[in-house]
Amino acid sequence: MFCNKCGKEISDEATFCTGCGTQTKTTGDSKGFRKPRIPVLNKKLITIIGTVIILIIVVSVAWPSGGGDDAGSETEAVTGSIDLGDEMNLVTETIDPSGGTIIFDQPGDSLDGFQIEVPAGAYANPRQFDVSYSPISDHSFGDDFNPISPLISIENGGGYSDELIHVTIPVEVPEGQFAMAFIYDEVTGTLEGVPTVYLDENSITVATRHFSDFIISMIDDYLLMGDIDSGFKPGVDDWQFTNRGSYISPKGHCWGQSTTAMWYYVEKSASEGSLYELYDNNGNAKTPNIWQDDSLGYRLASTVQEDEKTNRIMLDISKYVAPNDKLTYKSFAYAMLLTGEPQYVRIRQSNGNSVHAMVVYRAKDNVLYIADPNYPANPDRKIEMINDTFKPYNSGANFEAIQRGEGKAYDKIDYLAKTTFINWDQIGVRWAELENGTIGNDRFPPYQLNFVPINLDRFPLEDGISTDAKVAWIEAVSSVNGANIDWNTKVFRDGTLLKWNADGSYDLEPGANNLGIVVYAKANNRYKYVDFKYYTIYRDTLTIEPAVLEGSLEEAHTFVAKDESLPKNVRFEWDMGDGSPLQMDGSDQISHQFTDHGKYYVTLTVYDEDTGEIHGRATAEVLIRDQSGSVLDYLHQQNLAHVILNTEMIFHKWHVTLGEEMATYTYELAAPATWAQSSFPITWDGTSFYGELGSGSPETIGTLNTIQGTVSPDGTVVTSIVTSYRFRDEGTDWITTRSKDMEFANIPLECWYPASEPPECSKSTWIRGDAVQQHVVKIEVEEQTTRNGQLEYDYSYVSTNWSADPTLIVSFRRSD
Repeated sequence: MFCNKCGKEISDEATFCTGCGTQTKTTGDSKGFRKPRIPVLNKKLITIIGTVIILIIVVSVAWPSGGGDDAGSETEAVTGSIDLGDEMNLVTETIDPSGGTIIFDQPGDSLDGFQIEVPAGAYANPRQFDVSYSPISDHSFGDDFNPISPLISIENGGGYSDELIHVTIPVEVPEGQFAMAFIYDEVTGTLEGVPTVYLDENSITVATRHFSDFIISMIDDYLLMGDIDSGFKPGVDDWQFTNRGSYISPKGHCWGQSTTAMWYYVEKSASEGSLYELYDNNGNAKTPNIWQDDSLGYRLASTVQEDEKTNRIMLDISKYVAPNDKLTYKSFAYAMLLTGEPQYVRIRQSNGNSVHAMVVYRAKDNVLYIADPNYPANPDRKIEMINDTFKPYNSGANFEAIQRGEGKAYDKIDYLAKTTFINWDQIGVRWAELENGTIGNDRFPPYQLNFVPINLDRFPLEDGISTDAKVAWIEAVSSVNGANIDWNTKVFRDGTLLKWNADGSYDLEPGANNLGIVVYAKANNRYKYVDFKYYTIYRDTLTIEPAVLEGSLEEAHTFVAKDESLPKNVRFEWDMGDGSPLQMDGSDQISHQFTDHGKYYVTLTVYDEDTGEIHGRATAEVLIRDQSGSVLDYLHQQNLAHVILNTEMIFHKWHVTLGEEMATYTYELAAPATWAQSSFPITWDGTSFYGELGSGSPETIGTLNTIQGTVSPDGTVVTSIVTSYRFRDEGTDWITTRSKDMEFANIPLECWYPASEPPECSKSTWIRGDAVQQHVVKIEVEEQTTRNGQLEYDYSYVSTNWSADPTLIVSFRRSD
């Protein structure tokens, strides 16, 4: 027989034309191929006897949960294979970055009129396009896959283009039929839909950002109006958290949340189970009422969102416009029917620039069922089509915007398929980062959490720390010098969000405080999510008497545990800090003789024997002196110095846009001027000491801290201390410089070897109130920013309110 399209003589048994690929017979199951499972389809059986009698057979299949009314049955991934004839070259042409059109002009050929439109800027370098095709002789994808083109292969070096490329394929589409392009992956045996931008009876034009092997398939229109279900279910296969946006994606991460849910469903759900709540609390004990601790999944959604935002095609909604809603509906239906996979949908406003992204998982009776990241686990979200036009769908850029009354009605619905626009492999790379716990580290700003007990210095927050403070602050700060970020935190205790005190601090309960800390940073004038961490902080009612002890080697020293509320059944564990064995005899006091000079920390841990948990910890600081040495001798053993002046200071401020003003701040002048290093390394030369920290100099970009001073011959008085701080940061059009100089004199060191946690011993050397003024020789503080050579901002110290209870602290420590 002869092909009725191209006229080539073919075998009477052939199913497809070996010349052009046109189907000549309806395919059934081919011997040697496994027929795939496909989504349930409720078809209409039409029989005409005299007059038209339409008998509609409805197949009802129960679905255990989700999916709205009468949801279809689940499906496995649809796979199959295609038998091909000899490959033939179609056209080879090179397109440079200015763009161009490749046209195959061969009258009489079935692919006459084939063309590829490459816009300017699609590629940064010239690309060679090699186009070939192979006739299709058979396949195993079932009755709904009906190729009307050969398998077309386009090679151009791989990767994704920066602009959408249109490909036009000449095909004949009879009335009552729907045609659509599908990518064919021979390795996995899968199909994937490609978005259509134009379709008539003579050709189809599709849009894509990457190339591979593809085919045009056709199906009767009415077969797409039944119930087609991918098996994806809200509350089973979507994320458990709601799209609220984050610091790096403040307007929402709907693209990232939707595409990662699709990616997991396609790539992992068969082997690792459903996604919903899999990463609740990052895979630890589930906390359904605290979405903030789902940090791995949440940061993944935002990171993938930002990956896609670098693709300007996803932002420029004018780049891709489907021809009509009816075709869009059929694209979703046919793609799910042949692939068994959910599809990516973008919705937008025709009269605005708001865009939202979701997952379509089912099509039935002109209704698309969707998983909306603003409404996770909700099976009732739908996009309805009436009279071939989609009704506007109500949602928003993110859930918080909806709550603020900023919801949107989206009247434009776009079929975006799976990988044609989205870099699917990059999502896999990001998922690997989720699994190793590094997701978002390259996009979210780095930070450090500090613990600030009342009246004590701040220090980095660590899990399991102990404090006797009843009130504390927890702050987030940038861990990169010069990062100008406004941070904030919220704190949960045992799953309950804590309320701030009036000063922003939190009350600590006796014993274990199991805290979950949400880290926010300001973006678009709102604090947005950055991260979440769990810490346990022990508030000790337990103390050791004495808390600070100075003694000699010749005597044994006794320590006694004190606590206002010991458990009924307790165990005491003493660690003397000198390498001697732990003492666990259950006694609330211990006597111990140290065998070497030095500073030791005696640690007491009390356990509640009924629960097995730690009731509290306490620490005492012990200094065993060599009585033969002088105070100056001991000072020479110290290699760290620390100076803090905490007071209310009045500054003169000037800003180019705000003008001049006087401002009062409670200001801490610390040496060195960075929290990353709490003390200066120093060296001694007799009664003088000197230290330097940082890099660069006042004339170059960098930070430089210096300290120098002298002590009295017996080491009991710091006769002078001078500290300086210099910082310079230079950008493309701006320069910022800061300086700080302090000088103090005649500061007594009654307790020259202070403790640090808590600094009880150093408190005897703290100078407070009006007395501080007697030891201050000079304080100078200044900061300036110039932009394009013009002064934009500066402030300088003017005076100090000495009646505001300032505090001056000077201490020397050993680094070991």
